[in-house]
Formats: sequence, structure tokens, C-alpha cells
Amino acid sequence: MSITMKVTVKGRENIKKVANAGSLIRTVLQDELTNAMLQGYQVSYNLCPVRTGFLRSSIQWFVHQLRGYLQATAPYAIYVEMGTYRMRARPFLRPGMEYALTWFRERISNLPKRVFG
Repeated sequence: MSITMKVTVKGRENIKKVANAGSLIRTVLQDELTNAMLQGYQVSYNLCPVRTGFLRSSIQWFVHQLRGYLQATAPYAIYVEMGTYRMRARPFLRPGMEYALTWFRERISNLPKRVFG
């Protein structure tokens, strides 16, 4: 599961501001995305059902460029997350991603103030 977001800048003066701030914007976005993925990981870790601890130990998060990923590498993770005809779903990754996305959106809502002053 990953977070993908598209940002559109409108207005000539705003486009110039973004061009001038370039690398600062990218740095701030990566920092906020890293923090958001850590928050999502913690939610997923706490919600993960535990029998042996293997599923919980397989939960990972990482940021590559401006994309955040939260995953569980245990072979049966999808069956726990989505359920089967014999077992109800016990989602732990989706709530973590939803929390990370909400957290990220809240943090970047004040991004213009932080970058442009």
C-alpha cells in the first residue's frame, strides 16, 4: 500500500515561488511523509493480530522519493487483512495507511507558511 498525491500550483506568482523554493519544498515533503509513514506503521503495528508475532514483525515502512509505503511481508498477511471465506477480515495495514494519509494531509496543509514564510 502506498500514498500517492498530486499537487497543482496555480497562478504565475505562486509558480515562481515554488520554482525558487524547489529543493526546500521537496525536503519538507519528504520529512513530513517520513513522519506520516512512521505514524501509520505504529497504528498498523498496534492493530496487528498476534499469535506468534511473525506477522507483526513483518510490517515495514519506507519512503522512496516522494512515495510512502507500508507493507507486511508475511505470506499470509493478505488473508488476515482481507479475510477469507473461513475467517473474517482483521485489517491492520489499511487503517495504518488511512491514519498516515490523514496525518500527512494535516501537516502539509500549512506547508506554504513553512516554506514561503
